Amino acid sequence: MISSEAFVLSLGVLLGSLTTWAFKRLPDERWQFLASVPIVKDSSGSWHGLNFTYYGLLTANALVFGVGLLIVLLGSLHVPTTVTLTLIFAVLLLCLPAAKWVARLVEGKPCTFTVAGAFFVGIFITPAVVHCFNLVLPEIGLLTIPLVPILAGVMIAYAFWRSSWSVGLHQLRVLLWRFDRCRAPGGAKASRWSPFCLLG
Repeated sequence: MISSEAFVLSLGVLLGSLTTWAFKRLPDERWQFLASVPIVKDSSGSWHGLNFTYYGLLTANALVFGVGLLIVLLGSLHVPTTVTLTLIFAVLLLCLPAAKWVARLVEGKPCTFTVAGAFFVGIFITPAVVHCFNLVLPEIGLLTIPLVPILAGVMIAYAFWRSSWSVGLHQLRVLLWRFDRCRAPGGAKASRWSPFCLLG
């Protein structure tokens, strides 16, 4: 059985290798579009289609990676895999549409999605979903699931998802730029550096 340290080290090596590759390759022009699917041909003979991007593929992979990590973490709490998958499905069933609803409500844009919006909704609905599960599980002969460790596992899986293959790579660049901006003019370090400088 793999130790906790080896598990974390393996994740670090995997994500470190991926990040190194991504910083070198993804900005290139050839890595912008994965495929184009023709949809309709107009009167001039030109095709209009749907573009699939590597960004979308990596975001989807990130979701799968996060879900897989959550299954492993909840498995370490002896939560049955069927319960874990049902819990994940129930939360995603509410969070994925929320990515569009929140974008429409907050940004006023009908044709966009927001990961932060889905996460915001997920923060509030996950404890409620776990509570509902804990009401039903004893009725079918299963043990209840501990709320706080489950929420900790969800946050860890979200952090890995967010920082691995989705927008985390771009956010790292933004944070590095903001860190550099927190320095005093001329490149000297500011006399009193604050981590809140990274947020604004």
